[in-house]
Amino acid sequence: MDVKPSVPCAGPSAQVKNAQRRWTTYLTYGCKPHFFVVLAVATIILLVVFIVTPGRNVQPDRDCCPCSKTARVVFHVNPADGSGNKPHATVVGREFGKTMSRDPGPHIFMVTAPGEDLTDRQVCSVESAALHHPGHNVHLLLLNQSSDTGTVVDAARITHLSHITNVRLWHIDTADVFRGSPLQHWYQHGYPTADPSHITDAVKVLLLWFFGGVVLDANFIVQKTLTHDIINSTVVEDGNGFPTTHILSFQKNSTFLSTWMEIFQTNYNVYDALDAGSVVLMRSIRSVCNVSALDEVSTSGCKLTVIKAKYFFPVHQKEATDIFQSGRYMTPLVRNSFAVWLWNDGVRISNRRKGSSLYRELMKDNCPKMRFEHGIYVYKGGLHNEM
Repeated sequence: MDVKPSVPCAGPSAQVKNAQRRWTTYLTYGCKPHFFVVLAVATIILLVVFIVTPGRNVQPDRDCCPCSKTARVVFHVNPADGSGNKPHATVVGREFGKTMSRDPGPHIFMVTAPGEDLTDRQVCSVESAALHHPGHNVHLLLLNQSSDTGTVVDAARITHLSHITNVRLWHIDTADVFRGSPLQHWYQHGYPTADPSHITDAVKVLLLWFFGGVVLDANFIVQKTLTHDIINSTVVEDGNGFPTTHILSFQKNSTFLSTWMEIFQTNYNVYDALDAGSVVLMRSIRSVCNVSALDEVSTSGCKLTVIKAKYFFPVHQKEATDIFQSGRYMTPLVRNSFAVWLWNDGVRISNRRKGSSLYRELMKDNCPKMRFEHGIYVYKGGLHNEM
């Protein structure tokens, strides 16, 4: 029997080494190009997804995080040296409009008179509105005129409000609000002789006509959520049988507001301080609802809600002493209201009385970020006198 000579072959260890060598060679020269091609394609796809559709299919919970949908426009100012964004820098109307269109709403607006510096009371008013509407943005419009250099708003007050997450501060050119609006012609011919309160009323009407929501002056201390009960097409009686423009709620393009603008432009008298605001609003209500008095609206079938003044407790001059001093008998009236409305300059003077007061209790409950020490309101970055 012939026996063939054995052929030398690699043992198991040699086979493993050869297999490892071949796999290493494949990874090095075969897989690497494919790997990088796949990685590059995946990276491009991810970039396209993030750039083209950033969060379009995500609908955030309105009650939790609507602020993430709105670009925050705040003028941060260092109180020590004034560095940061200039406090009198303005935001163009287009930017304001784009931001508002991205805000899911309902919109809450607060407006100052043109060229007016912020006061401590107004800071408290804005903070109270933000406190009781944590799921919504509160937009404060600081109006100036294009003819001047802009109002240098107190840096510490601005900084204080800028730290409230759902407050949006807008220092906007007043002319930009009217540009392209139904009231542009009136503004161009009625300004600058128009009363500042007339301009403010017109701005409030335009804000609601363009965007809808709730607008109120920065002289309310808000105590309750307004958006649950103050629904669209709502006015508040001023206590004298007239609707007030200090707080309004309407849908955008409201018929009431369109009528208001028509009457306002047609009958405006620059020398009549009352020929705007409440008077014009009452005329539009009479026209749309076919009524002669505000108390007839509820039985007219008109789609308008009228709220009694007691629900927005108005503090007139005669009550100023009581509310700024200890006045227990007034507590139920005040506590049961949606907001306390401090509506005139006389109230501001009475506020300087010393001692504990119901008003200070309201501030403590509804403006918790403001600290009152030894007769002075203390903000981060500065001290300020009592309101």
